[in-house]
Amino acid sequence: MAVLSKIKPANVVFVLLIISLVVVGGLAFRDVFRTPEEQLAYGIEMLDKKQYGAAERALAKATNAETKETVIQAAWRLGNLYRVGADGFPFNGPKAELFLEKAASLGYAPAQYELALMYDVGDKIPENRQKAIGWMNYAAQAGLPEALYGLAVWAERGYMGEPDMNKVVTLYEQAAQKGHINAMKSLVVLYGDGFGGFPHNLERSAYWLNELNKKAEEQNK
Repeated sequence: MAVLSKIKPANVVFVLLIISLVVVGGLAFRDVFRTPEEQLAYGIEMLDKKQYGAAERALAKATNAETKETVIQAAWRLGNLYRVGADGFPFNGPKAELFLEKAASLGYAPAQYELALMYDVGDKIPENRQKAIGWMNYAAQAGLPEALYGLAVWAERGYMGEPDMNKVVTLYEQAAQKGHINAMKSLVVLYGDGFGGFPHNLERSAYWLNELNKKAEEQNK
């Protein structure tokens, strides 16, 4: 500051302008030369700091990576940012669909599940039951508990034709085995009441009721 005090006011403004340009230019230069993996890490950091504009730019660049996992993680986060929106960052249904589908197409089950939910109810994109079922199937085949449960519910409701209760119960069982609480509750009822023509199985009903109680005890510890 002692040096600046000896410079004429007009020149001080000029010097400060040059300094700011150098700083901004340095930041821009560093941004351009980040690797996709560095862009992903930076994008996640910006998400944590709620600097969503910077996160959006970094994650978008990371989706062009050659590494599959980098593309998946960047597209997944960017898709959810567009889907949910946050603190003034506007949601964008078509962009959410675009990036979630990019991650889903690479086999990422959580993205497949989110897409299925979006298509099912028309969440910021046009409703499409066929696509919803397709993506839910993919996520269920990958073993995602939420997808196994969701597919069971849809099958029970007749989304895929006349309900096949054996298939419904199998899906609930698979989800419950992975710890899905609502699947356990459904099995207690189905086995206990013989709902929809499914035969009673009080032993299995008691088994899943016991598992539910164990879960409740774990959560209360």
